[in-house]
Amino acid sequence: MNLNNLTITIITYNRYCFLKRLIGFYQAFETEVKILVLDSSSEKLEDEILIAQLESENVLWKRYAPSIFFAEKIAKGSEFINTEYAVLCADDDFLFPSSLDKAVKFLQTNQDYSSCLGLQYKHQVVSFFSKKIILFRESAIGGSKVVEERSSERILKYLSGRSVYYPMYAVQTTKDLKNIWQETSEIVSDWGLSEVFPCSISLSLGKMNVLQVPYTTRERNSFTWYNDSRVKEMYSFEKTEIVKKRLGEIVSKADEISTAEGIAFATKAINILIKRVFNNIDDLSSYRGKVKLKIIALPFIGIVLGKLYAEVRGLLVFYILNRARPLKYLNTKTKEYLSDALINNNCSQKDIVNSRKDY
Repeated sequence: MNLNNLTITIITYNRYCFLKRLIGFYQAFETEVKILVLDSSSEKLEDEILIAQLESENVLWKRYAPSIFFAEKIAKGSEFINTEYAVLCADDDFLFPSSLDKAVKFLQTNQDYSSCLGLQYKHQVVSFFSKKIILFRESAIGGSKVVEERSSERILKYLSGRSVYYPMYAVQTTKDLKNIWQETSEIVSDWGLSEVFPCSISLSLGKMNVLQVPYTTRERNSFTWYNDSRVKEMYSFEKTEIVKKRLGEIVSKADEISTAEGIAFATKAINILIKRVFNNIDDLSSYRGKVKLKIIALPFIGIVLGKLYAEVRGLLVFYILNRARPLKYLNTKTKEYLSDALINNNCSQKDIVNSRKDY
């Protein structure tokens, strides 16, 4: 495994416990991979072990103001990447080095592909009688690569939901990653389109491959940080029109069509996405919503039971209905390091929720 031409760029905000376990995970492999940490935390760093990790030879730690929008943070931070390939990694995710190596090798020999990733999982650590157990499930079952010849076809497949995989955390060339995030920082100003736009640009540049090997596992997130009014704000007419225009220009150049045709396509594709987004917002008139409302309405203990109901239901859906399965294809070393990182961390779930709420 040779990762000396790859930089893992970690985006972090007020979750130093996650950052500590993630860097520890990568350093356990003793690879030559470069780690770039883009940190906009408002908290003061006092953990001596994490400070030592951040001062390691293979780690570059860059601090930014807490108010910086994450697209701008990535755009500015990517200027420090000097390897040929790069990949983004959230601070609560784990990208597996052996799969990153395979992704780099694939891109080296397949020039018509702009991104490469692999199978995605989610994990959660639960305690039974003081013993911690790690549960996994595949989180993108039935996902496929995006290999259509025209950029418009690839983008439409992604925005219409026909591809559950997307290149946000895929390996890309550093040149592409820098261009994508510079463009995104100039066009996108809110969370709603902050993944959609860069992923669409990536797909305009080339195809996306999905290797049939475990690639990442992500922290299960039961916290919903937006509501109906927030979604409407994120996908406002003004914000989406800017994206439609620029995406249309990008597609027109990639597919060699007129600008008007490109913008017409982008308008259609983004409108399909917005319709999907609003259809997915929890509707309190649904059966699930009615059950939850009845529980919460109970005097005195309704709120407590409501939270318990939500948690139990989430676990059932997460681990039973969604076909729970272990990461049995990981090599022994990766399993050992991953287990150690997840079992031995002391991250407060309350702090994690608050960090998601405030960001």
